[in-house]
Amino acid sequence: MKEQDAQAKLSLKLQAYQYLKTKILNCEYRPNEFLNEQKLCAEMGNISRTPMRDALGRLEQEGLITILPKKGLMVSGITEEDVHSMFEMRLLVEPYALRTYGNAIPGSSWRPTPS
Repeated sequence: MKEQDAQAKLSLKLQAYQYLKTKILNCEYRPNEFLNEQKLCAEMGNISRTPMRDALGRLEQEGLITILPKKGLMVSGITEEDVHSMFEMRLLVEPYALRTYGNAIPGSSWRPTPS
């Protein structure tokens, strides 16, 4: 029975994490918006605070929220540096992907240029 309880708790942690992450990435919780832990628990059908806190800790590690002592939880904003980093990554990854896999695109006449 304890194993089932552990799986249920793990499931609630995962559900809370996925729920919050989806809401953040879809901008349903806007950047720099404060969140209330009790309201979040209620939104998910009155789950307990433990799985919600685990989910919030994981989201903080991923940089999606900031936990501010004595203030609460805040959705992290996107900075200009974040945007520049994303474009730099795309500049590295996309040409490689085209050189390596571009000829596999159906109906494509694209051929890599010799480097």
